[in-house]
Amino acid sequence: MVKGYTIRTSQANSQLAASFTAQGVGQGIFDYTKTPVDVYVRNQDAEAIVDKAVTLKDSSGNLVEIVTTGKDELARFTKGLMDGTFYAVFMDGKKMSETIPGMPVNVALDTSKGQATEQTKATGFNFLVTILDKEGKVLEGKEVALSDITDGKPLPLKAAKTNAKG
Repeated sequence: MVKGYTIRTSQANSQLAASFTAQGVGQGIFDYTKTPVDVYVRNQDAEAIVDKAVTLKDSSGNLVEIVTTGKDELARFTKGLMDGTFYAVFMDGKKMSETIPGMPVNVALDTSKGQATEQTKATGFNFLVTILDKEGKVLEGKEVALSDITDGKPLPLKAAKTNAKG
């Protein structure tokens, strides 16, 4: 009996992928695909991360290939891939994504972690506000306030005025 499956999404322009595994012993030669697995690696500012090792493993955890990103932020895997087979993308030992040949993957890494100061760790977070007028020009001398609204009423925590950079 033939079974069919329908995959639906509410996301416009979504790309979905599916794969299956058949149990048994095959006869013949593997038919490897010429379609690559492309992994694009960028930082939190969407800038290319160069010379980053990207590891590709099959669904059983077997190493397929390790590729290093180039100036174009691309790690392209081409060896020993089969159409319709899911592969896991790893960076620094952490699983980042899954894909099949022909479905590119975008990975964003936060490279700012090493730049945190002791003050940032102690206070929790920092934020930057730039005030612009209707024409998009910065406004100097405008007050910006941070308030805690956890209990429903604003509790002022900090206030500052904008400088010449807005």
